[in-house]
Amino acid sequence: MKWIELVLRIIAGLMLLVVGADKLSPFLTHPQSAAGAVAFKGAMAATGYFLPFVGICEMIIGALLLSGQYLRLAALMLAPLVLNFLMYHIMLDPANLPGALFLFVTGAVIAWRRREAFAAMLQRS
Repeated sequence: MKWIELVLRIIAGLMLLVVGADKLSPFLTHPQSAAGAVAFKGAMAATGYFLPFVGICEMIIGALLLSGQYLRLAALMLAPLVLNFLMYHIMLDPANLPGALFLFVTGAVIAWRRREAFAAMLQRS
């Protein structure tokens, strides 16, 4: 299981670094998206801060995954990002859902292997 996590972390880390960098300075070509997806991306871009913020978060998580350091933090940061990716692709851009599913599985594997560290968060205060 350890080598599976390593492979998942490397692929996910590279994905997040590249996609995050693309949000800061676009260099990738993107396939045609549905009208709702284009409107949503346009609204995020219009804020002036949101896409760069998400890009920086993706790059930080990617660097953590690649380095193998602070993986609990990486899993915690990845969770809301992946949930948003899943909802975006399910609702607005289903053609690109496999990438979001891959990141979901990677985050789940990382979190599951460190589940003891997250147990305290799931207890009533």
